[in-house]
This record gives sequence, C-alpha cells and structure tokens, in this order.
Amino acid sequence: MDKFRCHKVAFISGLSVVLITIVSLGVYEQNEKQKRIAAENIRIAAQKKADKQKNEKLKKLEEEMKKRIEEKIKDEETHAYASFKI
Repeated sequence: MDKFRCHKVAFISGLSVVLITIVSLGVYEQNEKQKRIAAENIRIAAQKKADKQKNEKLKKLEEEMKKRIEEKIKDEETHAYASFKI
C-alpha cells in the first residue's frame, strides 16, 4: 500500500510539473505574440509619422514652386508691359 501511495504522489507531482510547464509555455507564447504586435504597431506609427512629414515637405515645396511661378509670371508681365511701352 505504501508503494502505491508513493507512485500516486509521484504521478501527481509529475502531472503538476507537466501542467505548470504547459501553462508557462502558453503564457510565454502570449507574451511573445504581444511583443510582436507592439513592435508592429510601433513600426506602423513610425511609418505614418514619416509619411506625414514627407507630405508636409511636399506641400511646402509645392507652395514654394507656386510662389516662384507667380513671381516669374509677374516679372514677365512687367517686362512685357515695359517693352510694349517703349
């Protein structure tokens, strides 16, 4: 009877170790998944920020080009008017 009890305790202890290991692996896997998701979210946020900055630079360049074109047109109109008057 004592031998049976010893085997029963050993079996329960082994089963407990296996269950704890399974739960621990599950928790570890969940943490790794959350880390991957967080890293992906950070990458997406950084990409959005870079895109936004790029769009702002493009808008500034576009506005600058419009101003230059308008100035050039005014200069040409002034020159044409001055040439016509002479």
